[in-house]
Amino acid sequence: IHATEATRFIRHLRRQKGGGKLLLVWDRLNVHRWSAKVLTKTDAVVVKWPPPYAPDVNPVEPIRRQAKYADMANFIHDDIDHLEAEGVVSLIFQRRDQDLLHGYFRHDGLLI
Repeated sequence: IHATEATRFIRHLRRQKGGGKLLLVWDRLNVHRWSAKVLTKTDAVVVKWPPPYAPDVNPVEPIRRQAKYADMANFIHDDIDHLEAEGVVSLIFQRRDQDLLHGYFRHDGLLI
């Protein structure tokens, strides 16, 4: 993905959400840094940067842990497609549980 594509996607997302303020928690990938410079100057976008390497404050890590050690604990897959489908189900359930998602950010110490 290129920075222009990321910028275009975020602008599209803002329009879909009614044009309000948008909070992005991005890593320091060059694409993200360039896109953030553009978006924060011209759009109602706020970017929060976690420390450069800090899995303990990365909100993706608890999502992965929830899937691996809770939702899919003792799961035996038939093939890679079955494993992928079960992973998607875990992500869908996590996405629907707003308290769980907010807890990931509270646990990791990210102030949003």
